[in-house]
Amino acid sequence: MALRRAASKLPTAILPLSLIRSATVLLDASESSFEECERRIRAYFSQLRIQVKIIHIYLEKLDKDAAAPVDGTQALLLRDLDWCGRPSASKIRSLDLSATDLFISLCGDSYPVEFISSCIPARFKIGRFPLAVFDVVLDGRQGQTQEEVFLSITELFTKIK
Repeated sequence: MALRRAASKLPTAILPLSLIRSATVLLDASESSFEECERRIRAYFSQLRIQVKIIHIYLEKLDKDAAAPVDGTQALLLRDLDWCGRPSASKIRSLDLSATDLFISLCGDSYPVEFISSCIPARFKIGRFPLAVFDVVLDGRQGQTQEEVFLSITELFTKIK
């Protein structure tokens, strides 16, 4: 019910890169190579002159005094979720899920990822697991890193005209 109420109403469709001016990428910060993947994402979109925003998601439990491995302003942490796994309204506001041309979720299947993927108003959505909001799903082989999935996405863009 809450997911349906918060879901974006913006219609989506497969778009070529020539129509994309902004992108938002959801990146799993618990994966060991996430920093290298982030550098590759920024370089790729910078080369195409597409403005990119990266939101980190880190859903592993942290000790009380431990620092998160990512900046808290553009990160969704386990402590930002309510008891049913939904991000708090204040956290959603701080993530600034504003309209974007392209949304890519490189994260695995979890309710917080599903919630953000549904809420973000994007014209073209790509994900890693089957979800009705995604226009394209790259269901890669088990154990594939985010960077490998992102490389598959860049190959896909060369085929979309």
